[in-house]
Amino acid sequence: MTTTQPIQPQESANHQSVLQTYISDVLLNGRMQVEADDDLLMGEIIDSLGMMRLVAFVEETFALKVPLEDITIQHFRTIEAIDQYLVGRISHGAG
Repeated sequence: MTTTQPIQPQESANHQSVLQTYISDVLLNGRMQVEADDDLLMGEIIDSLGMMRLVAFVEETFALKVPLEDITIQHFRTIEAIDQYLVGRISHGAG
């Protein structure tokens, strides 16, 4: 796994771009580009192992712990949903 520097809250405007790049380039090995509103789960873009890798990437990149109860379709279905989750967590100082 590639080690990245944590993104600070003031840099959070780029969440979607960072997530799109990771999913497209790493999880999908460049086979396709994902859009912010693509349904990652129901659209079978990534599988359960890919989801766990995505959660680990989110934790490492955005320097926060994602509790098991937060790993839900509501929070991780689309890049937009992940971004909203991150904005909420970062704005409340969760880590």
